[in-house]
Amino acid sequence: MDLVTKMYICFGTGMRSEKEAFDKAIEMLKRMDIDVYSTRLDKYYSYPRISDSFSDSRAYIIPKKNTTLKGSQKWKREVTSIVRDTIDHLREYFRRCNSENGFSADKGRFGWIVRQKRSDRIDTVLFSSHVLRTAC
Repeated sequence: MDLVTKMYICFGTGMRSEKEAFDKAIEMLKRMDIDVYSTRLDKYYSYPRISDSFSDSRAYIIPKKNTTLKGSQKWKREVTSIVRDTIDHLREYFRRCNSENGFSADKGRFGWIVRQKRSDRIDTVLFSSHVLRTAC
């Protein structure tokens, strides 16, 4: 979600897991050649490999309990920035509430259940509801 315009940049759906939906959203970003300046990832995605997939952008994360500094220089910078300026890091991280609130509002407005079975139809329904949301 673009935090300035509150519009969705990309999305993904997954029948098996949230990670599958995340991977589809990343594919969509790459296909559309969109530059991401910063991203906020929850604990489930606080791995060096995932943080490094956003090569030119800043990744705001809440690391897991057993997080180490093993990984790329980018990963080390992200983890040490939490220690150096915790308040600023948390302030930026919790801007992700904008997208969480948007998802919740969309579910309330357009329904919590998608009644389609095929993945292409599910994507069409979700895309249409997001377009309607931004048009309203």
